[in-house]
Amino acid sequence: MDKSVDPCVDFYQYSCGAWMKHNPIPPDKSRWGRFDELFEHNLYILRDILTEAQAPGKHSAIETMVGDFYGSCMDESAIEKKGVAPLTQELERVDSIKTKAELIQRIADMHRNSTSALFAFYPQPDMHDSMSTIATIDQAASLCRIATTT
Repeated sequence: MDKSVDPCVDFYQYSCGAWMKHNPIPPDKSRWGRFDELFEHNLYILRDILTEAQAPGKHSAIETMVGDFYGSCMDESAIEKKGVAPLTQELERVDSIKTKAELIQRIADMHRNSTSALFAFYPQPDMHDSMSTIATIDQAASLCRIATTT
């Protein structure tokens, strides 16, 4: 709390002023709060776990697999060298669409392979009855987030 401010004049500054002073919004963010801070902290922890799994040493089969997968995703020079080649087959499938029926089939195939094309369809708790799970449809872009912390 910022006790230099009268809460009857500016309650927000009184209650949040000290936090805002000691936790300015980072220049690459549009907002910053405790949950954002926790999210960033968790990204660092996850990165450390993945980096450790990637490092040579004695690891379980699962840790080795996770480390290898992470390493392949972080090998930017190999990724850049391949360019769009890994996507060629999928791009050709999309390019071959000529009818509305083919478009619908392609979208269905993509969803079947866990690619949210145009929209996302998933279960979530009903906001009016938390004991029920309902089908939800949303724009696909809202579910796509790639977070990389260096």
